[in-house]
Amino acid sequence: MFWGLSAESWKWILSILSSMTPLLTASVLIVTLRLTKSLKRAEITNEFNRRFDALTEFAHSIEIKALEKGIAQQSPSGIDNKSMISYYRRYFNLQFDQFVAYQSGLVERPMFEYWMLSRAREFISPDATVAGMSYRAAWKHFDKNPLWIHHPFNEFMSKVHKGEAEALAAVRGLRGRWLKRKLGV
Repeated sequence: MFWGLSAESWKWILSILSSMTPLLTASVLIVTLRLTKSLKRAEITNEFNRRFDALTEFAHSIEIKALEKGIAQQSPSGIDNKSMISYYRRYFNLQFDQFVAYQSGLVERPMFEYWMLSRAREFISPDATVAGMSYRAAWKHFDKNPLWIHHPFNEFMSKVHKGEAEALAAVRGLRGRWLKRKLGV
């Protein structure tokens, strides 16, 4: 007798505990997976924000160089096109990576909606320029990228660029397709 329990009582308690082990293991696994995914989402969002901040600094440096050369903001002629092309290439690659991360479930919908609403506003705004080259003009150049032309990203961004309501609808439609694909429905 240990703690006032007979050997039979202990056998019964141990059999209950051993039958609960798989359930406890599964519970711990589920909690661990959720925490890991949550941490990965935060890490990816932070990385996208870091890349966006670096692009903002790069755009600022292009603007300063253009001003130093005395080039008017409204005219992209004479500006270092390599810098602008590099900026927009990096910017659209960031958007592509955000798109893929969202499809993979690694970015929360409210965050992705915010990013895409910003892109819709940027496409429509005549003030969204880097040293005179508009976001719209740059996109019209890059949407013919052979790597993207037949990719769902290109079609998705075309919807986003139509306006805010269309951007939200495109985001919500995209998640639905992702869930259906993952669930095999």
